[in-house]
Amino acid sequence: MTYPSNRMSDPDVLRRVRDRLRVHAVLAYWAGAGSLREDSAMLTHIYRLLLRAARARGIDRDRLPDFLDLEDGGEFALLG
Repeated sequence: MTYPSNRMSDPDVLRRVRDRLRVHAVLAYWAGAGSLREDSAMLTHIYRLLLRAARARGIDRDRLPDFLDLEDGGEFALLG
């Protein structure tokens, strides 16, 4: 797919593309890294990073709740 050159110079378009690439990179890392199951600190960090990104984009707690109750503190722990 090709885009007109003026569209790719639009900061909003570039920001959306950058944000999507970041999310895809995190998801690819998460899907491919079995070590995250053993690294609760990293899993907590990624969870908070995604929530901070959502909040920065204007997505509030009503639209995206903190399901794990980790946004303001604490650490993720797997049971078992």
